[in-house]
Amino acid sequence: MGYVRALSVRDLTPGTMTRVDVNGKKILVANLKGAYYAMGDICMHRGCSLSNGTISGENIECPCHGSTYSIVTGNIVRGPTTKPEPTFKVKIEGDLIMVSV
Repeated sequence: MGYVRALSVRDLTPGTMTRVDVNGKKILVANLKGAYYAMGDICMHRGCSLSNGTISGENIECPCHGSTYSIVTGNIVRGPTTKPEPTFKVKIEGDLIMVSV
């Protein structure tokens, strides 16, 4: 598994997230107080894009049905979903956010 360029650190200010397509995968990348995290962007409950949801601390709430996931671990914080999101390793190279997929 190698690292692939996702986006520039300038494109993601603290407390924000975005969706990127990396090697055919829809991935949510979030900046939490200068730390970057990546996880699957498609809610396991109904397939909604999590990057359209809201961040609260280290959690993201799905905009469709309210399922909440930890951005850090991908684990479920609150249902109705019953499946966690996959997470991806992130590293910074210069001003680039790189994601391992």
